[in-house]
Amino acid sequence: MGVVRSCWGRLPLAVQATLPVWAASRIAVIVLSLAASRALSGHPLAQLPGLNTLWDRWDVGLFTKVARFGYVSPEYTDRTEVDFPGFPLAIRLAHLVVPDWTFAGMVVSFVAGAAAVAAIWQMQMDDRTRADGATARRTPLRPGHRTDVRGRTDIRDRTAATGRTAATGRTAATGRTAATGRNSAPSVQDAPGGWSAPDGRGGPDRRGADFAVVAVVLFPYAVFLCAAYSEAVFLGFATTSWLAARRQRWWLAGLLGAGAASTRVTGIPFCLALAVQYVVSRRRAGLPVFAPAGLALALPPLPVLAFVTYLRTRTGHWDAYTQAMRDGWHRWVDWPWEGWRASWRSAFDTSQSSAFTWFWRGEVAAVVVGVVVTVALLRSARFGEATFVGGATLLMSCSNYYASGIRTMLVAFPVYLLLGRVVTRRPWVRPVYIWLSAPVMAAFAVAFTQGQWVD
Repeated sequence: MGVVRSCWGRLPLAVQATLPVWAASRIAVIVLSLAASRALSGHPLAQLPGLNTLWDRWDVGLFTKVARFGYVSPEYTDRTEVDFPGFPLAIRLAHLVVPDWTFAGMVVSFVAGAAAVAAIWQMQMDDRTRADGATARRTPLRPGHRTDVRGRTDIRDRTAATGRTAATGRTAATGRTAATGRNSAPSVQDAPGGWSAPDGRGGPDRRGADFAVVAVVLFPYAVFLCAAYSEAVFLGFATTSWLAARRQRWWLAGLLGAGAASTRVTGIPFCLALAVQYVVSRRRAGLPVFAPAGLALALPPLPVLAFVTYLRTRTGHWDAYTQAMRDGWHRWVDWPWEGWRASWRSAFDTSQSSAFTWFWRGEVAAVVVGVVVTVALLRSARFGEATFVGGATLLMSCSNYYASGIRTMLVAFPVYLLLGRVVTRRPWVRPVYIWLSAPVMAAFAVAFTQGQWVD
């Protein structure tokens, strides 16, 4: 146990704060799928589906086919050219350790999701630090008010908050209280990990960061973060890339951004968002935009270009992706209002199954949420995040009908950061979100593992 505690203590604080919640939520969803299969089936116990069968649904089979046989293979006829190669490659690597292909994909999703929630937690803590640090610099501390400012670990490394001596002789940011019994408030620059902001109770305000993680695991369609789908991998790469970009580590951000672009078509607006974030952050810092760090922005588009070129060599067509989308899913690029009209009409067509009726309604709602969040981010001057959410919303809208838009919102991490900021000002949002979202998430997890159409 001593070794375990020692290893656990060496992990970044963001991982320590989020990994138990993430692991417990994944276990809960898996247990729920098993319990539902036993409760809802009238077959004998020996004939009930196992865990592998429960989670091998819909696109899971497509990703594992690509992982096993590659694209345009004689082993299958599915048009898998619409699935980017990042996740199938990760499954193939995990398969070296995990024999079952479906479970290998779930392991990849678990690891990537753990990185994603840790990055989201850290970004929310950084946001809170900036807000509280600005308040602390404007507001003098009350007599007797003690602030415990401790060195913490961020995702990048372990950084101790350095102390500064105020003009009155008080000592700050060492975790020890000066003889006067009061600490001065350190600047954000003194704590790049974001641990110096007081919440008035002797430590950083974690409410927003903790809730941002809860918002992820209880998102109505969070079942796709547990299944062998590409959403968790995209979210893991995108959030860690964005965290690196916030800290001006552009080469790391570009490399991780390339990982995000290799997993989903949503990586295309993410590439653009990184470029906007670079320009905005450099200008706000008073640094030249044209600098060697800007070359890192060339990394994220490379996997997309490589994938298109690869498909060209296999199929002889530069538009193999759009051809596969048309032939396999009957989708093609169209004006947003055409997709809205078709999806709205289907959303209220009572002659079809209820599962598909709610699917269409969810897709329409996803577009509305994307527009609302984009406007909110623009008003907050978060132009990089607004570019990602707005670009992803536009991308899923420019189709003859809406599909996979809900999963696009699932990986739109600025939504969770926005919710975290809202909760710090309006605590009542937390129970409302939990009580409304958790039952829907559980219902969709059961539906997905029972083979019912969810997205």
